[in-house]
Amino acid sequence: MRLLYLLLITGLLLDACVKEAKISTDAAPGLSVVNCLFTPDSVWTVYLARTKALKDTTSSWVSNAVVEISADGQLVERLELASPGRYIGKTKPSIGVEYTLRVAAPGLPEVTGKDKIPSPVRLMDATARYKQSSEAHCSPSCTDMGVQFADPPRVSNYYEIEVYRYYKPFG
Repeated sequence: MRLLYLLLITGLLLDACVKEAKISTDAAPGLSVVNCLFTPDSVWTVYLARTKALKDTTSSWVSNAVVEISADGQLVERLELASPGRYIGKTKPSIGVEYTLRVAAPGLPEVTGKDKIPSPVRLMDATARYKQSSEAHCSPSCTDMGVQFADPPRVSNYYEIEVYRYYKPFG
């Protein structure tokens, strides 16, 4: 009898967890999706895509746009299409110069953005310590790393720390 009550209660609980939801798969409004991370050691690269409907199976990359970089109201360069949705320039951005990115593609609203590369910060210390470990997340070994740099106050900036590991298998 207990088993019957348990099955009945379980069935009622599972039934209460189901809710039908309607999701629109109609066309989304055409918006540009622009990705441009720029550094002083690399040429300008911009990735351009468009939003699309859920059931749309066509490519979202935009390959017929005008992509321009300007500084102080003067055109620096017009980027060239390198591959679907990927536009590349020939110049490298400079530190402290405010650049304007303008993207215009047929059927999409024009997009502009402004930014500049902040001055580099002073690296005060960097350490790496290799250690053996039995912990599951770093077995059989880990590297503890520390970075200390002078972050200027009241300056809006962001940092990215990339770590590469060279692995040479035995044999």
